[in-house]
Amino acid sequence: MAGIVELALEHAAPAFLVAFTTVLAYAAVKGYRARRFFYRLRQQGMPMPPWNPILGYLLALPPIIKTLPGDTQQPDAFEALCKAHETDNSIIYVDMWPFADPMLVVGSPPLAAQVCSPELDLPKPPILRRFFSPLAGGENLFTANGAEWKRSRALFNPGFSAAYVLQRTAHVVAEARVYVDVLREHARRGAVFSLDDVTSAAWRIRRRPPPPVAWHVLDNEWNLLQAHPAALAQIRAEHDAVGGDQGSAPPVPAGLGHGLPGVSLVGAHGNRYPTAGTNIWVLHSAVQRNARYWAGAHGFRPERWLSSATSDSGDDTLALLEIKITLVLATREFDVRHTYDEWDALHPAAGVKHVNGERAYQTMAGGGHPADGYPCRVSLRA
Repeated sequence: MAGIVELALEHAAPAFLVAFTTVLAYAAVKGYRARRFFYRLRQQGMPMPPWNPILGYLLALPPIIKTLPGDTQQPDAFEALCKAHETDNSIIYVDMWPFADPMLVVGSPPLAAQVCSPELDLPKPPILRRFFSPLAGGENLFTANGAEWKRSRALFNPGFSAAYVLQRTAHVVAEARVYVDVLREHARRGAVFSLDDVTSAAWRIRRRPPPPVAWHVLDNEWNLLQAHPAALAQIRAEHDAVGGDQGSAPPVPAGLGHGLPGVSLVGAHGNRYPTAGTNIWVLHSAVQRNARYWAGAHGFRPERWLSSATSDSGDDTLALLEIKITLVLATREFDVRHTYDEWDALHPAAGVKHVNGERAYQTMAGGGHPADGYPCRVSLRA
């Protein structure tokens, strides 16, 4: 028996060595091609962080990460990286091999519009298919392109039309009252609680999944209104007009694109940025807080509501209706005050606790959620 084991090991060792060598050679070739791609971009003077031919930009990330909380969402890290190394056109190439394909990160509204323009018609990157395949089982609305995407989107349009959504107003009001009832109970108790837990639970009571934008935007709305009492007073005084269409800014399309040979983005000064071989990421936080295009980029400016775009989410109309109705019902009855000072005293921790000066920064948990669940107290208005 021992002889059989020794014989098996004797034959397995060379096979393992061959397999290991093959994998190593494959990784070396892939790594060489990835680094050569960025070496050529650097030789052309393309905007990018300090680059290492062995480690790529991995050395550029740790100093950025140290300036952010450990649980902040990924886009915040890339926004900080872009701001540290971007050019006047707010665009940057990022080499994250072997963890990701080459990325072209866009933080400029004009360049974002080019990425999503019908004229370029850039396809969605293959990474989306790999991500959605376990969820959708094949081609779907999130991965389709061009005419196929338009046909698929048209199938859903009747169920999310403004006329149909308005017919559901009574149901939305009933659901919003559940949320208000929960807040009323917490106001009676007077104790600190997690607003994010309450908001998420209230929306999950419904028989259908909530649009994620609806329930996590509500937490952020409470935080902003608390910090800007004049806006809160206006909502309470003119609740029948809250959330009206004030669109005065051009649409900033959402999403990812996959670069194509011969296709370049053109900057304000005529600079051309080749897209071939890259996944293009329109970084919304960088676009919407770009001080070159927005006055008071980090300020509370409700009038900067962006108008609709071709690839908007189908349930935007429903989500906005839910947000408006819930705020109308809740803001007239309650005052919400965050208690981060108490939370931090009870849960002392070293490290950074703010992003862009905001304690209620967004964390990733299947979607954006306020840090530490947004601890707060709620009280009934006098």
